[in-house]
Amino acid sequence: MPRPDSLPEDLKDLAYRNGVELTHPRWNSDVQLLIKALRPFVEPPTPPVIEPPKPSPVKADLRREAQLVPTPLPVQPAPRPSPDGTYGDVEVKKRSRLIPSLIACGLALLGAIAAYFYLSQKNPTVPDVRGGTLAEATTKLESAHLAVGRTRTQIDPSKEANTVIAQTPPPNINVSADTKVDLVLSPPEVQVPNLVGKSLNSAESTLHDVQLFVGEVQREPKEGAQDNSVLREFPPAGESVKPGLKVDLVVAAASSQPPQPKAQQSHQPTTVEPAKVKVPNIVGQPLDQARKQLAAIGLAVGNTTGQVRDGVTVGTVLSQTPNAGQQVRRGASVDVAFAQPPVPIRIEAQSAPKTVSPGGDAGIIVSVWDANGQGIPNASVTVSAGGGTFSGSGASTVTGNTNSSGVFRTSWRSPNPAAKGYVMGVKVTKEGYQNSTAQLTVPINPPAQTAAQPPATITRLQVRNGLVLFPGRKKRPFYIGHTQL
Repeated sequence: MPRPDSLPEDLKDLAYRNGVELTHPRWNSDVQLLIKALRPFVEPPTPPVIEPPKPSPVKADLRREAQLVPTPLPVQPAPRPSPDGTYGDVEVKKRSRLIPSLIACGLALLGAIAAYFYLSQKNPTVPDVRGGTLAEATTKLESAHLAVGRTRTQIDPSKEANTVIAQTPPPNINVSADTKVDLVLSPPEVQVPNLVGKSLNSAESTLHDVQLFVGEVQREPKEGAQDNSVLREFPPAGESVKPGLKVDLVVAAASSQPPQPKAQQSHQPTTVEPAKVKVPNIVGQPLDQARKQLAAIGLAVGNTTGQVRDGVTVGTVLSQTPNAGQQVRRGASVDVAFAQPPVPIRIEAQSAPKTVSPGGDAGIIVSVWDANGQGIPNASVTVSAGGGTFSGSGASTVTGNTNSSGVFRTSWRSPNPAAKGYVMGVKVTKEGYQNSTAQLTVPINPPAQTAAQPPATITRLQVRNGLVLFPGRKKRPFYIGHTQL
């Protein structure tokens, strides 16, 4: 059933009339209530119960006198229950009564759903499209069976550019389907034109053409410049701003002017002290957004310095000079430091000689360059080997810095006995540069193999006076254990 708040005023009283509510949590009980409500309309009326006539006493006496024996009535067998514990004919009757009830319930539910969608499409609610773009507003209105009517623009610097700032009819009211909603849009951003060199009147006309206005006008003398010609403008030319913004101008004042009446001199001073503005806090903002915020109050970004900062998004302002809150003249510059990505590093590691014998020495050379092929001096280099020792540390790890050409040298001695080869890890770090790693493998020459002497073959053993005589050899003593033969 539709809710009262989704119905027109003249139909709200009919929300719960001639209807039974069906809910998912109470489905079984709600269906029983619906069956009970529909049963009088689908079941036949119950016939009235007619009691049989009582026998008269005269006939009873005649029957007793004639000793009439009444004929016994045939005994009807009791209905047997079905395997599911119910009596077949009774269950069929219940089912035959339940099916029309369920059909009526389904029809009532479908009717309620159809009525809800019909009423929602016939009298849709106007959505709130303020703050979105024209495309977003069109999508919302079409999904609510409405349409975009007339559109017009209205300058409002407090609103975002190219967004809906008002609508008619207002949101959250019910209207007929296909009603057109009129929209008021803020115009898109415009670029500040170049006004330098133009006269004050020409600059004002140029600004009006792009829906901008002249703000504060300051005068300062400048030799060779035409009187009332624009020297500077804030925000600067090319900056994208909202329509309706005021552009402050600095115009040239004549170095020498003819004497004027006092009434005119009071309205046209030759020099005016520049206005001062408060420097905003731009730390933590993206650099592009900081530029726009400074330009909106007549300031500009001065010198920019990139710094590598871990965990900070690239382009984020890290510091500013002057600091936030200071008073500076309009047109001043603010120097900023921003986060920049680290400079990539290229590493080349090699050994001389390329292979080493067990216990031999090898020179380890690590060259460090930037992306342009320039050597990076004073970079920290750490070399770790899986064995052996370095001459600079006496351990399997050594740390040092690159020279002015970006080269680091050290000496490594292989262990003896040694493995087939050793893998060295090289790590290079420096502030402002990307940490980089590399690997160097130093193979080990296998030890020299000596030819094995074949065992002597004794063909005949002769012993004379405790000496063993070997064929072709000198006499030598022969010992068995510690006993000389």
